[in-house]
Amino acid sequence: MFLRSLAYAHDHVAEADSLVLGASVWSRAARLLGAMERANRDGAAPCSLESARGWSRAMSTTATIIRRRERAPLVAVGWAAAVTAVAIVGGLATDTSSDWYRRLERPSWQPPGAIFGAVWTVLYALIAVAATLAYRDVGGPRRRIVLGLFAANLALNLAWTWIFFQGHRPTAAGVEILLLLGTILALIALVRPHNRAAALALAPYAAWVAFATALNWVIAARN
Repeated sequence: MFLRSLAYAHDHVAEADSLVLGASVWSRAARLLGAMERANRDGAAPCSLESARGWSRAMSTTATIIRRRERAPLVAVGWAAAVTAVAIVGGLATDTSSDWYRRLERPSWQPPGAIFGAVWTVLYALIAVAATLAYRDVGGPRRRIVLGLFAANLALNLAWTWIFFQGHRPTAAGVEILLLLGTILALIALVRPHNRAAALALAPYAAWVAFATALNWVIAARN
C-alpha cells in the first residue's frame, strides 16, 4: 500500500519536468539584471532595472519550486517511513485483549477490530501522499505551519493510542483526539489553496477521526 502511495506521489512530481525551462529563464533573467544594473550605473533605464529585478525574483521563486519538486520523491519516502513508524509503534500499544479493554462497555455500532486495521492502512498511505504534495506545493510563511502541523498530527495520532490503551484513560484520550481532529481540519484548510489533491487525500482521514472521536466519547461516558 505504501509503495502504491509513493508511486502516486511520484506521478504528481513527474510534471516538474515541464518546469525545467523555468531554470534557464531564471538564468537569463539574472544575466539581464546584471546588464540593467550596468546600464543604470551609466544613468540609463531605471524603470527597466526594476522590471528586471521583478523578473529575477519571479524566476528565483520558480527555481525554488523546481528544486522542491525534484526532491519530492525522496520526501515521499521520508513521510512513508514516518507514518509506518507511527503505525508500528501505535500497533504495539494497541491491546484489545486486555482485561481492562474487555470490561469496557462499548456501543453496538463499534466496527470489528479488523476494520480498524484495514482503514488505518489506507489512511496512513493517504497522509504520506498529502504531506508530500504539501511539501512540494505550499510556499511562503504558510509552509512551515503546514509541515509543523503534519508533524504534530502524527505525534497526536500516536499519543492517542498510548493514552487510551496503555493509560486506560478514555476521557483524556477523548480530549486528545479533539486536538488531533483539529490539526486535520486545519491542514485541509491550509493546503487546499495550494493543492486540492492533498486536501482531498486528508478528507477520509478527517471523516474517520471524527467517527473515532464520537466512539471515544461514548465509551468515556459509559465507563
